[in-house]
Amino acid sequence: MITTIRKRGQGFTLIELLVVISIIATLASMLMPTFSRAREQARKIVCMSNLKQMGLAMTMYLSDNDSGYPIAWAFWCGAAGSGCGGTYPDLKVGLEPYIKNSQVWWCPSWSGVYGFNAWGNTNGSGFDFVVPSGGAAGTQPIIGDPVSGNTYSEAALMQPSDYPVLWCGSHWTQSLNAHSGVTDASFFGSSGVGGTNILYADSHAKFIRFSYGQWLKIYSTPR
Repeated sequence: MITTIRKRGQGFTLIELLVVISIIATLASMLMPTFSRAREQARKIVCMSNLKQMGLAMTMYLSDNDSGYPIAWAFWCGAAGSGCGGTYPDLKVGLEPYIKNSQVWWCPSWSGVYGFNAWGNTNGSGFDFVVPSGGAAGTQPIIGDPVSGNTYSEAALMQPSDYPVLWCGSHWTQSLNAHSGVTDASFFGSSGVGGTNILYADSHAKFIRFSYGQWLKIYSTPR
């Protein structure tokens, strides 16, 4: 029997190299979705942590202001409500004494999908809250309304554990699904199930999946 021994220093053949490269490419293609999901899960956890810090800041604000919620423009209104014709600060400015790290106001997933300053507001955020709205999707906000000057107290909430105070994304600008894995076009077209992180009035936060119809019910949660 003749045994062929590769001489020291002899390299791989082209076919052998191509086989190795194809195996590595196949393994990488199998692992990439796993790595991508792991990265998104990490970003979602950071977002959740940010929301919980906002909840703590809101609790301290309520304690210092006779249980009254702040008056604030939505972040997509522009700096100090300039896009909505107002002069009150947005919520980020209102809670600034309690949140010193401005990065808390940005979700890494939201910033990556929609842009760090998507609304042209240098003092903006990737989070949103209930604002006054009439019609079929009438709302009952808890953050004070700059237009009417109406303010609301913590005592106005009948079910704090069910009332959404803040969430990652924006209903009005249709940029809500940084965490859900579906496109906003699909979600707002009622053909995809979306979801996002939500902070509730009792300061607990969690990720919720919902259809567009279910989201409208969440957004219209009564005080």
